[in-house]
Amino acid sequence: MEGLSGERAFIAFLIDSMCTNCNYRLQLSISEVSKLLKDLPGLHPCNLHRKQHGNLEQLMKTRGVSKVFQLDNTIIRPQEEEILEEAVSSGLITSQQESQLLLKKAELETKQLEARQRAGLA
Repeated sequence: MEGLSGERAFIAFLIDSMCTNCNYRLQLSISEVSKLLKDLPGLHPCNLHRKQHGNLEQLMKTRGVSKVFQLDNTIIRPQEEEILEEAVSSGLITSQQESQLLLKKAELETKQLEARQRAGLA
């Protein structure tokens, strides 16, 4: 159960980080997440959980985290909505966390559309 709570803490940290730090696309690089983790205390549950898996890239490939986020080379993105719904059903994330990600995604898509329209591309 300890590992599961660390996993949930890490997933919650990533969700909050994406919703706070993403301004154009709903994605963060491994290096951006590493910097954010360094700002947390060494004994923070997220850092302890990361240390159990060696490095951030290995952690992103674990079963629970990969049900919420996908790793594409060095870029971390949320899974598609259907997969996020499964993560809610399995208790990895709350419906509020799913909504938080989906609202941020919609906000960023609107910003991109408006930028394309201003540029005469849409």
